[in-house]
Amino acid sequence: NDSWIKRCINLAEVNGDLSVGGIIGLSNGNDEVLHCFNAGTVTAHQNKAGGIIGNSFLGVYESNVNVGAVYCDQLAGGIYAYDTLSQYANCFYDNQMCIKGGCNGNDVHSVIEGYNTLEMVGEGLRNKLGIDNWNFQSDLYPMVTLIEAKDAGKVARTPIFLQNQENVTLVTADFSVATENEVSWSSDDQNVIAVEGDNATLTGTGEAVLTASKNNIYKTIQLTTQFTAIEENAANTIQVYPNPAQNQVNIYGEGIRNIKIINQIGQTVFTTDKSTVDVTLFNDGIYFFEIETNKDVVVQKVIVLH
Repeated sequence: NDSWIKRCINLAEVNGDLSVGGIIGLSNGNDEVLHCFNAGTVTAHQNKAGGIIGNSFLGVYESNVNVGAVYCDQLAGGIYAYDTLSQYANCFYDNQMCIKGGCNGNDVHSVIEGYNTLEMVGEGLRNKLGIDNWNFQSDLYPMVTLIEAKDAGKVARTPIFLQNQENVTLVTADFSVATENEVSWSSDDQNVIAVEGDNATLTGTGEAVLTASKNNIYKTIQLTTQFTAIEENAANTIQVYPNPAQNQVNIYGEGIRNIKIINQIGQTVFTTDKSTVDVTLFNDGIYFFEIETNKDVVVQKVIVLH
């Protein structure tokens, strides 16, 4: 108790039975926790798991960020699991990594806010966290200054970009991973998720652990997938060409009703019911053409290369 904890970072997986936290497990009172960052997975096997703190009493918690997954069947939260009379300000968590809410399984504090991964990275939290103590870079989670240049900081702030509606407990579509700062990603089960560079492709239904690493520093993220293979006959009824494409993509098939084009980080960039798509203004990269027909939905991967 009566501790002052500032600018701490956790990458490791934290496991326990009761009152488990990414930074602090159990506080006996009057702790101040400022500008801390957790990217590790936090699991309580019985009760009370929090991204920053498991069980708090009369503490002060300001400008803390959690981007790690939090697992517990009972009380859990992106920032804390259980609290008595503590003060919170400017605390944020990634609600695609932690689906339990900010605290006590919900969001009861206006000063504890959950954001989609895309809203967390880059400039997303600049005005809320302040610019003096945090560093902001494109496509990376914010990081406390003086730590961001270290390997641990580089690995911790590297996100995965699931589609907007998805989270770690159910991933149903291909996604991308950030490889900034020379961080590399791997999968422990290529039959569930195959990773190549910054592209993650679903190959089966099950659980896979993705690992981001740099110079023997690493973090892990466990994902549960639901993979639906496109029937070969259905895919063959739709033709998408040319691929790679430079100026225009043509879509040919029977009963096409709508076409949605999604980029590598899950953003819908264009929708149409026409059979041709002008891609001259698209950035180079991989796009997923989600083609809705009278019978089913077919997804085709298209490379745009100018």
